[in-house]
Amino acid sequence: MNYEETLKALHSIPRQPKGYTLERMEALLSLLGHPEKKRRFIHVAGTNGKGSVSKLLATTLQKSGYKAGLFTSPYIIDFRERIQINETLIAKEAVCLLYEEVMLKAALLPRALGLPTEFEVVTAMAFLYFAQSTVDIAVMEVGIGGLYDATNVLTPILSVVTPISFDHQAQLGDSLSAIAAHKAGIIKKGVPVVCAPQKDEALSILQEVAKEVEAPMVQCHKEDVVFTSFDGKKQRALFTLGHHEPWMMSLSLLGLHQLDNALTALRALEILMDKGFDKITKTCIQEAFAKTTWTGRMEILQDHPLCIVDGAHNEDGALRLVESMKFYYPKAPVYILLGMLKDKDVQAVLRPLKTLATKFYLHTPKDPRALTAEELSILLGSETSHECHQDLAEALVEALNTLPEGGILLACGSLYSIGPLKEALAKTPHEKTIS
Repeated sequence: MNYEETLKALHSIPRQPKGYTLERMEALLSLLGHPEKKRRFIHVAGTNGKGSVSKLLATTLQKSGYKAGLFTSPYIIDFRERIQINETLIAKEAVCLLYEEVMLKAALLPRALGLPTEFEVVTAMAFLYFAQSTVDIAVMEVGIGGLYDATNVLTPILSVVTPISFDHQAQLGDSLSAIAAHKAGIIKKGVPVVCAPQKDEALSILQEVAKEVEAPMVQCHKEDVVFTSFDGKKQRALFTLGHHEPWMMSLSLLGLHQLDNALTALRALEILMDKGFDKITKTCIQEAFAKTTWTGRMEILQDHPLCIVDGAHNEDGALRLVESMKFYYPKAPVYILLGMLKDKDVQAVLRPLKTLATKFYLHTPKDPRALTAEELSILLGSETSHECHQDLAEALVEALNTLPEGGILLACGSLYSIGPLKEALAKTPHEKTIS
């Protein structure tokens, strides 16, 4: 099969309910020769921020001279974003070969286990790729949860848990403690774990599990990072670390919440330095953090007019986005381009967004799980200024045409709308000074 045929076959694997066992994934990797045991890994779980932390870690490791793998999900534009080495996407030919190798072994699985899910197949492909490419270390981002996630077959040299909040309740549970228990599933016996600033309910679960398995925990505290300035492109902050004098750092990742993510990544890098990764230096970290960007995370797409996209799709993500927008742009009118999926807590996302928006432009994402613009309109309510459009491109054109001088267009609600938005914006005739 060629690349396009391979992707079609991969994406056609039937969706299955998330299981509560890793037996099938472990059996598949055994047939593949256990590639997950052949390299060193950092394992990252959490509700929000895990992609940003993973990217900061991988970029710093690469900048320090290590061959660093990165596995993330979902992809935004190109499937190959999910599996990278030193910021180079996996080759199309490698995708084809790895898919074939994994599926040949999957056919040998006992019938009682069934065939692997799409995520299990892609995760196995990543393990194989990193092993065959002899990376020095790879950063693996959890898909959903942690305890029963396909990535959780590995024993990492370091675990990281980013902020935990409500999302994927159908799979993980309706309480913060239940969700935290799933995230805590990546904490392994004797393996150090870095914990981002957390709500007390989640933190207590993480601490309890870490104590049970004798995993040394490094807890990050919000007071260890202080915002100092924002120049429209980068933010600067002062970080207080355990073994060092305070560091002044520039971040291309925008959003006040990214300060917590950067602090979490810094603590993780401290542990790696203690573990013998002696090529990591303060200069490498500062340069890596200053250059690291992450698609769809408060990303500035153009300056005139100012267009920002953010993948916020749950309550915590929306709260953090609104907090940052009000902090950076306190007086600007904000027109929100919004499309969402049915399996999200839409009202929890709408509540903070309503406090920010001058007007909403609603659209229906191109996804089987999409909430229609009309359904979203009902949830938003007639008291909130908005209009409905059949697709994102139409909503974008109308929003840009009516955006006042000095206004900001903010697109959010789903990671799956970021790629289509970028494509639509590129085709829309408008003044564009790309950042």
